[in-house]
Amino acid sequence: MRHRGYLGQRTKLIIRNMAYKYVEKIRVIAESHPVPGEYHAVTS
Repeated sequence: MRHRGYLGQRTKLIIRNMAYKYVEKIRVIAESHPVPGEYHAVTS
């Protein structure tokens, strides 16, 4: 049971790490390609 718990902990950590990288990538894309509606808010 202990090994199984460790495996679950590790999987949770990997998923969290992947999700974080995914969010960062989306944020960078959103910043480098602003939506026309938001463009003025970003530049001003």
